[in-house]
Amino acid sequence: MIAKVTRGIGILAGVLALAHAAPASAGAGDGIRLGGGEGTLHPFVDVDARYDSNAYSTGTGSAADLVLHVRPGVSVNVPGDMIALDARAAVERVQYMGIEADTSSLNGWWADAGLRLSINRKGRVGFEIRDSFRRSNQAQALSLATPAIANYNSLALTLPFTPAGGALIFAVGGDWAVESYEPVAGSGASCDPAVDPSCSSDNLKKFGYNEVQGRGSAIWRFLPRTRATFDVGYFKRIPNDEILSPEVSGVRVLAGLSGLVTTQFGATIRAGYGSTFGDAAYSTWLATVEGEWMPVTEASVRAGSSHGIGTDPGRAYAVYATNRISLDGKYQFARRITARAAARYDLISYEAGTDSKTKVLVAEPSIEAEVAKWMTASVGYTYTNRSSDGVGSTLPTHAYDRHEVFIRASLKY
Repeated sequence: MIAKVTRGIGILAGVLALAHAAPASAGAGDGIRLGGGEGTLHPFVDVDARYDSNAYSTGTGSAADLVLHVRPGVSVNVPGDMIALDARAAVERVQYMGIEADTSSLNGWWADAGLRLSINRKGRVGFEIRDSFRRSNQAQALSLATPAIANYNSLALTLPFTPAGGALIFAVGGDWAVESYEPVAGSGASCDPAVDPSCSSDNLKKFGYNEVQGRGSAIWRFLPRTRATFDVGYFKRIPNDEILSPEVSGVRVLAGLSGLVTTQFGATIRAGYGSTFGDAAYSTWLATVEGEWMPVTEASVRAGSSHGIGTDPGRAYAVYATNRISLDGKYQFARRITARAAARYDLISYEAGTDSKTKVLVAEPSIEAEVAKWMTASVGYTYTNRSSDGVGSTLPTHAYDRHEVFIRASLKY
């Protein structure tokens, strides 16, 4: 076991040493110019080695492991008033060393990509396309009772309109999201499909869905750094299998203010209403309160609280209310070193008569150093605790502890 741990750390150390030895004359960090314009292309690679105390995210039969992430990719930035483009794409190899158990089923190739194309963004009428894709074994759906691989893609189209003067901005748009799930073989989860159908590998593939949304918004900038906002949206989630997951539609309406209260303190306050219809009917108030204090240029502290409404796969967990409290801060010293700390607590209440609640606590302190213009390195620790009450509280992935210690290097040309 010691040999495998040493080997993983050695790989990362070798990458760090190789990067540090790169010649300064290469102009690292400046990117590759595209044509004769201002566009640049940046190849990058992120390397992450971490100790994970609970590789399968389960409450029973958990296995600790050393995990190596290698994520090469490329980003493109083309600024412009008529056409502006930001895009990125990366593949990620995740390799588990198997120090306590055979975790080879978790090895895999993951990927993520993003695109933002803006047309006539400073004109009276513009157009924007955004697309994001990710494939990962870290599924975002909290109600799944077994580890899963998630494939997610979201496409958003927005048409902004700015009357003369620019103080008012109106926008209409639409979104289309698709998500599918694949089982993780040998995950060690031992739950009962009769209690939760997502325990079954065959059923898990049927929990995918399409979601469409129409939205509109208005922004009024009445002071240089203060604005009022109004957002309204209608969404509809269409499941692949309506027997396992109901069709859910709903509306969200929010209005608020954000801006600088003083030169050192900024705040955001938003409030509204959300409701779903059909078999999973539920209504609740929506609110977000955030504040950020910047006592000096090198330091900031941000705190926030929110209450919202969300949807998840599964008939018993189709609609839920969320309560979140978050706190994070950072302090930069010696010009190139930044200490960070973040904590988040989520209380998720499922509303389909299950009386189930999930609580998630995440805390992460870290230190990041700018080794060179083209390289940053960080070391940190992440603690995750999840617990559940009510129906489904005995399912293994609904209650667990996780400790992760990581060291990371990011290189960008």
